[in-house]
Amino acid sequence: TLFDALESGTDIFHFAGHGYFNGDSGQILLDNPDHSASAYYDASDLAHLMIGVKLAVLGACESGQASGENIWGGVAQALVQAGVAAVVGSQFRLEDRNAAPLNKQLYRGVLAGDTVDESVSNARRAIRNLSGLENRDWGALVLYLRVEDGVIFPREHSAALDLSPIPR
Repeated sequence: TLFDALESGTDIFHFAGHGYFNGDSGQILLDNPDHSASAYYDASDLAHLMIGVKLAVLGACESGQASGENIWGGVAQALVQAGVAAVVGSQFRLEDRNAAPLNKQLYRGVLAGDTVDESVSNARRAIRNLSGLENRDWGALVLYLRVEDGVIFPREHSAALDLSPIPR
């Protein structure tokens, strides 16, 4: 299902689920099509599916973690290496309540033609305002960026985006 959805052309890949980093490589957890079980899906395998994806938002634990031994082994890093223009991930687990301000601020900015780094910064501030400075979630977000100016969807193209979700 994931392959079919991405093969048809996708600008934004948003994953909300579980992630894992074993110290060398990252994975996301995917359900089998019949929901009978789940299996870890390796970052390098996921990266091969990301042809044409401009923005990947990984709402998964440890999806932004890196290893000194394998710099492209994390999920976010593998997607950037595969050519995704911008990848937002998390270094560790985020509280569920902090996903809403992340998504709101990130998409509000990026889809309005703002830079991804400005949008991530606004998301960090919104999380800090909600959860407080002592909650580390505001600092968990990482951004990997391949475009020099940070603009993924220029203002003149933002209105034409198809934002309908991929059916499950």
